[in-house]
Amino acid sequence: MSKTAAKTDLVDAIKSVLGGKPYYGKDISKIIYEVYIAGSKQEVSADAEAKFHSITETTRLTTKDIQIIEMVCRGLTAREIGDKLKISQRTVESHKSHIMEKLCFKNMVDLIKFALKNGIIS
Repeated sequence: MSKTAAKTDLVDAIKSVLGGKPYYGKDISKIIYEVYIAGSKQEVSADAEAKFHSITETTRLTTKDIQIIEMVCRGLTAREIGDKLKISQRTVESHKSHIMEKLCFKNMVDLIKFALKNGIIS
Protein backbone atom coordinates (compact mmCIF):
# COMPACT_ATOMS: atom_id res chain seq x y z
CA MET A 1 0.00 0.00 0.00
CA SER A 2 1.07 3.55 -0.60
CA LYS A 3 2.77 5.44 2.20
CA THR A 4 0.33 8.28 1.55
CA ALA A 5 -2.71 6.07 2.16
CA ALA A 6 -5.44 7.23 4.51
CA LYS A 7 -5.49 6.02 8.12
CA THR A 8 -8.69 4.09 7.43
CA ASP A 9 -6.92 2.20 4.65
CA LEU A 10 -4.14 1.26 7.07
CA VAL A 11 -6.72 -0.09 9.54
CA ASP A 12 -8.36 -2.11 6.74
CA ALA A 13 -4.96 -3.46 5.70
CA ILE A 14 -4.10 -4.55 9.25
CA LYS A 15 -7.47 -6.29 9.68
CA SER A 16 -7.08 -8.07 6.36
CA VAL A 17 -3.53 -9.27 7.06
CA LEU A 18 -4.42 -10.36 10.60
CA GLY A 19 -7.28 -12.34 9.07
CA GLY A 20 -4.78 -14.15 6.86
CA LYS A 21 -5.87 -12.38 3.68
CA PRO A 22 -3.75 -10.29 1.34
CA TYR A 23 -4.34 -6.57 1.15
CA TYR A 24 -3.60 -4.36 -1.81
CA GLY A 25 -3.89 -0.61 -1.47
CA LYS A 26 -5.95 1.42 -3.90
CA ASP A 27 -2.87 2.29 -5.98
CA ILE A 28 -1.93 -1.36 -6.38
CA SER A 29 -5.50 -2.41 -7.09
CA LYS A 30 -5.72 0.23 -9.80
CA ILE A 31 -2.53 -1.05 -11.42
CA ILE A 32 -3.79 -4.63 -11.35
CA TYR A 33 -7.06 -3.49 -12.89
CA GLU A 34 -5.33 -1.48 -15.60
CA VAL A 35 -2.88 -4.21 -16.56
CA TYR A 36 -5.13 -7.27 -16.40
CA ILE A 37 -8.75 -6.19 -16.69
CA ALA A 38 -8.47 -3.26 -19.05
CA GLY A 39 -5.73 -5.03 -21.01
CA SER A 40 -5.11 -3.55 -24.42
CA LYS A 41 -7.83 -0.92 -23.92
CA GLN A 42 -5.66 0.82 -21.35
CA GLU A 43 -3.27 3.32 -22.87
CA VAL A 44 0.26 3.12 -21.53
CA SER A 45 2.68 6.00 -21.89
CA ALA A 46 5.48 5.56 -24.41
CA ASP A 47 8.03 5.98 -21.60
CA ALA A 48 6.46 3.25 -19.46
CA GLU A 49 6.09 0.94 -22.45
CA ALA A 50 9.75 1.45 -23.33
CA LYS A 51 10.80 0.55 -19.77
CA PHE A 52 8.82 -2.68 -19.89
CA HIS A 53 10.38 -3.77 -23.17
CA SER A 54 13.93 -2.51 -22.83
CA ILE A 55 15.64 -5.22 -20.81
CA THR A 56 18.87 -5.52 -22.74
CA GLU A 57 21.84 -7.77 -22.11
CA THR A 58 23.28 -5.21 -19.71
CA THR A 59 20.13 -5.00 -17.59
CA ARG A 60 19.15 -8.66 -17.59
CA LEU A 61 17.76 -9.72 -14.23
CA THR A 62 19.33 -12.54 -12.26
CA THR A 63 17.37 -15.40 -10.72
CA LYS A 64 17.81 -13.76 -7.31
CA ASP A 65 16.53 -10.44 -8.73
CA ILE A 66 13.39 -12.20 -9.97
CA GLN A 67 12.91 -13.91 -6.58
CA ILE A 68 13.24 -10.60 -4.75
CA ILE A 69 10.88 -8.78 -7.13
CA GLU A 70 8.28 -11.51 -6.66
CA MET A 71 8.53 -11.39 -2.87
CA VAL A 72 8.50 -7.57 -2.74
CA CYS A 73 5.37 -7.53 -4.91
CA ARG A 74 3.73 -10.05 -2.57
CA GLY A 75 4.32 -7.57 0.24
CA LEU A 76 7.10 -9.32 2.15
CA THR A 77 9.43 -7.11 4.17
CA ALA A 78 13.18 -7.05 3.64
CA ARG A 79 13.55 -9.06 6.85
CA GLU A 80 11.09 -11.73 5.66
CA ILE A 81 12.78 -11.94 2.26
CA GLY A 82 16.17 -12.22 3.94
CA ASP A 83 14.94 -15.04 6.16
CA LYS A 84 13.57 -16.96 3.16
CA LEU A 85 16.70 -16.48 1.04
CA LYS A 86 19.11 -16.84 3.99
CA ILE A 87 20.64 -13.41 3.39
CA SER A 88 20.72 -10.29 5.56
CA GLN A 89 18.07 -7.61 5.50
CA ARG A 90 20.75 -5.17 4.36
CA THR A 91 21.64 -7.44 1.41
CA VAL A 92 17.97 -7.56 0.41
CA GLU A 93 17.81 -3.76 0.47
CA SER A 94 20.96 -3.64 -1.66
CA HIS A 95 19.43 -6.07 -4.18
CA LYS A 96 16.23 -3.99 -4.32
CA SER A 97 18.24 -0.84 -4.95
CA HIS A 98 20.24 -2.50 -7.76
CA ILE A 99 17.07 -3.87 -9.35
CA MET A 100 15.51 -0.41 -9.38
CA GLU A 101 18.70 1.01 -10.94
CA LYS A 102 18.90 -1.76 -13.57
CA LEU A 103 15.34 -1.10 -14.65
CA CYS A 104 15.54 2.70 -14.30
CA PHE A 105 12.53 2.73 -11.97
CA LYS A 106 12.00 5.43 -9.37
CA ASN A 107 9.19 3.84 -7.38
CA MET A 108 7.55 0.56 -6.45
CA VAL A 109 4.53 1.19 -8.66
CA ASP A 110 6.78 0.93 -11.74
CA LEU A 111 8.30 -2.27 -10.36
CA ILE A 112 4.89 -3.83 -9.72
CA LYS A 113 3.68 -2.89 -13.22
CA PHE A 114 6.84 -4.45 -14.62
CA ALA A 115 6.34 -7.63 -12.61
CA LEU A 116 2.71 -7.95 -13.71
CA LYS A 117 3.46 -7.22 -17.36
CA ASN A 118 6.36 -9.68 -17.48
CA GLY A 119 4.68 -12.55 -15.65
CA ILE A 120 6.84 -12.39 -12.53
CA ILE A 121 3.64 -12.11 -10.48
CA SER A 122 0.05 -12.76 -11.39
